Amino acid sequence: MCRCAATFRTPTRRGLTMLETVLAAVLMAMIATTLVAGLGFVHADHRRQQRQLGAAEIANRLMLQYLDEKSGMPSDALAVTYGSRGQYRYYWRVREDKVSMREVRPGSTATANRTGGVTPDRIKLITVRVWNEQTPNVNPALSGVAEDFRLARLTDPIAPRNPDSLSKILRTPEGMAEWLRQFQGNE
Repeated sequence: MCRCAATFRTPTRRGLTMLETVLAAVLMAMIATTLVAGLGFVHADHRRQQRQLGAAEIANRLMLQYLDEKSGMPSDALAVTYGSRGQYRYYWRVREDKVSMREVRPGSTATANRTGGVTPDRIKLITVRVWNEQTPNVNPALSGVAEDFRLARLTDPIAPRNPDSLSKILRTPEGMAEWLRQFQGNE
């Protein structure tokens, strides 16, 4: 007698159930949403950095122009364009303030014997503030919002930045008269 029992198994097929399919689709949607949000953040941050870099470049250029030749400055009522295609527009303001300085050690022999050089009452603080235009043809400098970039520099008006600056100042009679007036202390 043969005790061979024939066992019949139904073949099982590999596959996914409906629940597994829905779960996989939800996970893929969550991953895609996270990636899109991350890319959007990176893109927005890049644009913000480009605008701030443009504001810094405009502030630097305006500062150099102001130090070299105040009369050649563009109008601060109009926006300055920047960028490879002129896509950024900036408004700006320049302010010049007298600086009040005091000696750390008053009456020291080094300052008592000094007969020339930089005098504290001649130093000026020049501040260039730049705003990015958010709304077309609306000057944000007038609305009281914080600037996008601020550049400040202490300067001595009679000490030129470089030999080119001095030759540019002395080239015109008006520039020479202004330089001599500042040199004499007549503001």
